[in-house]
Amino acid sequence: MAQPEYWNDSSSTDTDEEWEQDAQMFAMIVEQANASSSSIPCSKAPNIDRDRVEGNARLIADYFSDNPTYPEEMFKRRCRKIYFIRIMYDLNTRYPYFQQQYDAAGLPGFSPLQKCTAALRQLAYGITSDTFDEYVRMGDSTSRQCLNNFVLGIIHMYGKIYLRKPTYEDIQQL
Repeated sequence: MAQPEYWNDSSSTDTDEEWEQDAQMFAMIVEQANASSSSIPCSKAPNIDRDRVEGNARLIADYFSDNPTYPEEMFKRRCRKIYFIRIMYDLNTRYPYFQQQYDAAGLPGFSPLQKCTAALRQLAYGITSDTFDEYVRMGDSTSRQCLNNFVLGIIHMYGKIYLRKPTYEDIQQL
């Protein structure tokens, strides 16, 4: 790959003195930025430890364990479990957003199960994203991100198959 012209020493007309002035100017700008940013209070709300691991464990115990709290029929009322698992698997394998991540402290982020559950519950029940804090252990903005990524992933993965005009064969199957 060719370097930009401004990287090429042969086209440079700067002297050592100009380089020194530029370096001093840059150092002064960085120093001012650091000084001014430290005096401005951060307006970001403090992080809340929602215990994501507990939320994931609760979802597994309620619906996906060997002896779930809620029977298969309750899950079917909302969505067939096999379809849910297939969608979750497809999203997890194709989109990094739905893969399990770890934060800087090595703690697990939200699982694909939590992200897909949050998105589907918003779609199924028509409820706002801030209602997931108690059950899925997820905040408002993260729930909205889950929904947006879920919808985009579904459209991208299944749009050509399911979001098209029905063919003659499709109508015959109905």
